[in-house]
Amino acid sequence: MHEDEWLDYKQGLHELRLLFAHTHRLMETAIYHGLDVNWLIQGEWPENIAEVHKELRGRGYLK
Repeated sequence: MHEDEWLDYKQGLHELRLLFAHTHRLMETAIYHGLDVNWLIQGEWPENIAEVHKELRGRGYLK
């Protein structure tokens, strides 16, 4: 993510990270479905994010 975009979303991503950190079941569900919460914390998506998205949709997680 470009630095300027990161600054725009930094606060929201921080709040989202806290939600995951304080909601054990949400964190378990994210891990089970392949969401690496570190992407939210660091603001760095993997190069193959489109492939990850396609795979998750193929497994029926994103409808």
